[in-house]
Amino acid sequence: MEIYKGEEAFWRQQSRQNWTVLGESNTAYFHAIANGRRRKCSIPCLWEGESLLESPQALSSHIYAFYRGLFSASPQSGVSLAPDFWAGEALVSPEENAGLTLPFLGGRWRLL
Repeated sequence: MEIYKGEEAFWRQQSRQNWTVLGESNTAYFHAIANGRRRKCSIPCLWEGESLLESPQALSSHIYAFYRGLFSASPQSGVSLAPDFWAGEALVSPEENAGLTLPFLGGRWRLL
């Protein structure tokens, strides 16, 4: 067991030395890791049908239009509920509706 403990301690020290040499200070290794994460989280281009969008303005407008269509109020599938689907007691009252539709401003809901 003493030999195994010694070997484990040796490899633990080696790993700390490698991190100190390669990654703890402001080195090229550290910058490569940080830039790799940034590149992995970015969207350099998108396909829209047959055209390739590469400019930031085109990407931004395409993404905005996609989510605007995705979260639009009109049903896209043509399926909707019947007007009398909800029972009277399950409907939202005008007071509850006013509370639910308050604008969100800086972490607090405010009445206008």
